[in-house]
Amino acid sequence: MKEFLTTRKELFILLAILTIALSVSLGVFWEIHVVDSSRVLSNDSLRYEHLALSILEKNRFALTDTSGLQEIPETFRTPGYPFFIAFFYKLFGVDRAPLMTAQIFLSIGTIYLTYEIARVLWKNR
Repeated sequence: MKEFLTTRKELFILLAILTIALSVSLGVFWEIHVVDSSRVLSNDSLRYEHLALSILEKNRFALTDTSGLQEIPETFRTPGYPFFIAFFYKLFGVDRAPLMTAQIFLSIGTIYLTYEIARVLWKNR
């Protein structure tokens, strides 16, 4: 069982990587969000956000066409991420800051999870 324990050096390196990743991510997000929060969205991001708002407001997984009169069911994207966005908008209101902060922490968690999986798979190699 001892082979699965992380050494102090490995733990220090992991914590350094996680701290740097978190600091850079939060710093960049804060700088962009304070200057112009609309810059965090691209065409793809806008569509996910529109789907989330459609889920919240109309209980439908659909987008409104360009005329604004007809809703077209979304068949290209999976509903997971729009539901994730809708969940945060339901909790905190339509505010991108809590959503993006959660995404940053999920990203940091993914780095840690990847490390743990690699450590178990390759053990001492």
